[in-house]
Order: sequence, then C-alpha cells, then structure tokens
Amino acid sequence: MSLTPTKILPEQYRLHKRLTILDRKSLILLNVWGIGIFLVASIFFPLLAGWLRAEGEPAGVSLETTGWLGIASFLGLLLGVMLVMLVLHEGLHGLFFWIFTREKPKFAFKGFYAYAAMPDWYMPKKEYLITALAPLVGITLLGVIGLALLPGWADAALVWLLILNTSGAVGDLWIVLALLRSPASVLGRDTGDCSELYIPS
Repeated sequence: MSLTPTKILPEQYRLHKRLTILDRKSLILLNVWGIGIFLVASIFFPLLAGWLRAEGEPAGVSLETTGWLGIASFLGLLLGVMLVMLVLHEGLHGLFFWIFTREKPKFAFKGFYAYAAMPDWYMPKKEYLITALAPLVGITLLGVIGLALLPGWADAALVWLLILNTSGAVGDLWIVLALLRSPASVLGRDTGDCSELYIPS
C-alpha cells in the first residue's frame, strides 16, 4: 500500500511511540547527546576547514579574544550565526513540510528552542525522514561548499554554523532513529514539542 501525507489517521492505526522533549528524562538524554555531538563537531569541522584550505591546521573556532572588544566581537559572531542557523534549520523543515502537504507549517520559538511543525498531518516514513534530515544534510552541504569556495574570512562563521547546526539536530536524529526502527507503514505526526508515530494494529 502506497502511503501519502494525510489529515485523517486510518482507522486501523494506533499510537506506537511518542517522542517528547517535555519529558524530563528524554530532555536530559538529548542534552547529553547534544553535548557529545557538539564536542565531536568542534574537532571535526575545524580540521575539515583546514584541510579544504590546504593549510593542514584547524581553523575557525578559536576562542582567543583580546579585551572586551574581542569578547564582544566573538559573542556577536556566535549570536549572529545562531540566528541564521535557526532560520535556515527550521526553514528547511518547514519547506519540506510544505512540499509534501502544500500547507503552511506552524513555526514557534519557545525560549531555548524553535520548531517547525505540522500538527494536523500524518506523514509517511519516507517523507518524514526527508523532512527530519533536511536541515542537517542541507546546511552541512552548503557549509562545506562555503568553506571550499569562500574567502578565509568566512571560515569562523561557517565552522560555527556547521557545529551549532549539527549539535542542534540531535532531536531530528532522535526522530530519524525511531523512524528507522519502525515498520514501513508508520505514520508520523509532528506537533513541535512532540513526535507521535502510528502503526497498523
């Protein structure tokens, strides 16, 4: 049976798994994994930048600052990159939600996180996987191309973009892992704070 995005859950479907960041244990585990991914990305992407520049040395994430001006410049760079990353990340989620449903997704910002969601739709496995992975794959590809083609002054911003986007995708990877462990007939509903997976009973 070929599944398509739908607003009506088929009668034989039942809730299989609920992934929510409102659960304290899940939130703690996600933060731990996010820190681990951040540390790995903080090593990998500077090395990649140095290799692409044929310099053989890590680039882009030096925390060295000179006085208050240096600290302010670094914090300004980090804040700017975070804002760009959030817009691109959630925008790509939203774009693919729209491609698959032709309906405007719901965007929200809740303090320490933002999301794009389609609470009225049930997404088949393939479409939900593509939507979940789009920011990680898309922004990583654009960032690596930027490191290869743009002048060296862009390295710091690009490397931080890659690090923050990769570590920020921990929730998306959680959903992807759950989808891969679910049957092909699974349907997913994304409310932003929660992802619900349904399978035939």
